[in-house]
Formats: sequence, structure tokens, C-alpha cells
Amino acid sequence: MILTRWNANADVEQLLQTVFDDSYGTWDRCDAPSTWSPHMNVHENGENFYVEAVMPGLNMNDIEITTHKQVLTIRGERKTKDHDPNTYTIHLQNIVPGTFSRSLRLPEYINTDSGSAQYEQGILRLAFQKKEDVRPKPIAITSNRNPA
Repeated sequence: MILTRWNANADVEQLLQTVFDDSYGTWDRCDAPSTWSPHMNVHENGENFYVEAVMPGLNMNDIEITTHKQVLTIRGERKTKDHDPNTYTIHLQNIVPGTFSRSLRLPEYINTDSGSAQYEQGILRLAFQKKEDVRPKPIAITSNRNPA
């Protein structure tokens, strides 16, 4: 009998990947070497599809957003100040500098040409319109009775 060490993180990672793949298609964590990845929220309403990414410390000019064949990709770089290692000691560093790339397959009913982006206070907000044929359409109610 061969014993292998159980890796709970790998199991959770595989479960999350399965959930996201089932809901949104393939998530590409990165297609370039990354040192960090922004946290994201994805939601929609009847008219639009929204993506929010938390990227504190980035300049708007350090972010690149592209869509290609229903895949949204957000790339960027968090830059850091160079410090003299002889006079500067890091005790804790949770805000990691470096590049990132995060991709999300958008549902087919999203019009990628309609994308808009805003970046305020470290949060990138993207909005895409849904294609006309999937938007909710109200149906007027009429009556055959004559009003009295």
C-alpha cells in the first residue's frame, strides 16, 4: 500500500476551477508569469453584465483590458519603489508588486463591443450590454372589454 499526502488546497482549487468552468467556461488564471491576481466580482442584471476587479495601488495607465472571441483579459503591473537593502528592512509584505493577467470567458449573450470601463479608488468596473435578443422585453396587457 502506498501512502500519499493529502493536499486540501489542491482539492479546493480543483473544486473552484470546476465551479467556474461550469458557469463561465475556462478561467485562465494567467498567461504570463504573475506574482499576484486581483480579486473579482461578476454579476448581471436584465440589461448588463458586470465585472469588478480590485487593484489598489495601480495607476489607470498600468492596466490593459482586451476582449477577443468572448474572452475578457485584464493585465497590469503593480510597481514598487526601489529601496536600498542596506537601509531598508521589510517585516511584512502582503501588497505584492509585479505583473498579473486574469482572463474570463464571457457568456455568448454578451456584446463585447459594448464594453465600458471605469477605474476609481482602486476598483476597476467593467460593464457590457447583453445582446438584444436575450434582454427582457415587457409585454403590454390589453383587454377586449370596452372601458365603461
